[in-house]
Amino acid sequence: MTAAQLRAALTRLKLSQHAAARLLECDRTELAVWVRGDAPVPTTVGILLHLLADGTISSANIASAKINLVKPIRSRPIRRRRMTPRSPAAY
Repeated sequence: MTAAQLRAALTRLKLSQHAAARLLECDRTELAVWVRGDAPVPTTVGILLHLLADGTISSANIASAKINLVKPIRSRPIRRRRMTPRSPAAY
């Protein structure tokens, strides 16, 4: 699924990005990245939105299943602070 197809699916399903993120159990910023096309849309998201659009499943089915379809992806590594004291000469 491309970013344009994702935007069209959200429009067709009358879902805001906030509502879609809640439904998909993913971070809103991650969804925005997919919508902009900065990262590929996960296959599971594409399949789920197609099934919702076809009426095969409903948002109630997803909520009752209580599964996490998309794991948040960290785009940047976590920076660790230096825990060792620096020598006075370093200042």
